[in-house]
Amino acid sequence: MLLLSLLACGSTSARLTRVLNLTPDITIGAELFEGECARCHGPQAVGDTAPSLVQLTQSDRSVLRTIIEGNAGMGGYFAWPDQDLADVMGYLDSLE
Repeated sequence: MLLLSLLACGSTSARLTRVLNLTPDITIGAELFEGECARCHGPQAVGDTAPSLVQLTQSDRSVLRTIIEGNAGMGGYFAWPDQDLADVMGYLDSLE
């Protein structure tokens, strides 16, 4: 069990680095956000039933990890392609 946890953690860390090194397409990121995230985070990401994503204080790695893995209030988007994740991250960065 521990070995599987360590392998998953290493894999996630490598994926975070890979995604954050991609060049985002903010237009596609905005479309993905509107289609998947806006219903909870609001159309301009200022918050609704979920927290605001404007001017985040967490690191990009932390935000991306939450998007991929989810948390108590949000399911994860592990199945999203790396480029889609990079595009959404680029869109969120453009809001700050």
